[in-house]
Amino acid sequence: MRGACLIAANIRGVDLSWADLIGADLRDTDLSGANLTNSIFLTQAQINTAKGDSHTGNRK
Repeated sequence: MRGACLIAANIRGVDLSWADLIGADLRDTDLSGANLTNSIFLTQAQINTAKGDSHTGNRK
């Protein structure tokens, strides 16, 4: 997903574990319930511009 333009995409519940997110544009992307465990090059700025919920993030 390196450099992907995902503006306003709906990727709810998608497994992004181990995804390379360097340069990915996540503005207004719905990451609700997405698994971001071990995603690489994901920045706080990318997270701040995306949408999520309490189920977004790391899962064990």
